[in-house]
Amino acid sequence: MVFTLKKKYSWSYGGFNVDANTVGKTIEKIEAETGSVTKEKLLDASRDENSPTHALFEWNDEIAGEKYRLIQATQAIAHLKIEVVESETDDTPINVSVKAKKPETEISKATPPETHSVKTVRAFMSADYFRGSPRSANYISTETALSNEDHRQAIIRNALTEFENTKEKYSFLSELAALYEAIDREAGRYGV
Repeated sequence: MVFTLKKKYSWSYGGFNVDANTVGKTIEKIEAETGSVTKEKLLDASRDENSPTHALFEWNDEIAGEKYRLIQATQAIAHLKIEVVESETDDTPINVSVKAKKPETEISKATPPETHSVKTVRAFMSADYFRGSPRSANYISTETALSNEDHRQAIIRNALTEFENTKEKYSFLSELAALYEAIDREAGRYGV
């Protein structure tokens, strides 16, 4: 199965008044020009009234000031999603390992299998996270992060740490023993 990131953006919730694709393309442009995205860079790119992302922000200083606009920029970056498409095509893959199997129901048994499935993931990730900083001020596209081996390894280690925490929380469920063994095996492989 081949996984590809499609350049189709969406919001994780509907609280934004600018199309997600417009914001995604603007952030892509900022990343291409400067190497990363920050809330300040997004806000600066949106200041001109003709900017496609201008309406993303509250510009009336009587209602909101600069600090609030920076919060709006951070929320926009954090809530932007991009589609991950699983397909049987020979598209240029980026090594995205997303596995999800639909539960079999009477309806799915009667329906022919799909040729692809669509999931969404964060479009931009904290670049500072990969440098060991817990605070996120610089962002890079998920595609860039996954194509860089060091960043990819950091993502995997972070996921395994989260899995380890979940495993500890539910360790009393013997039905998940095989899953716990797989988590332990991969955690050992990645030094978590």
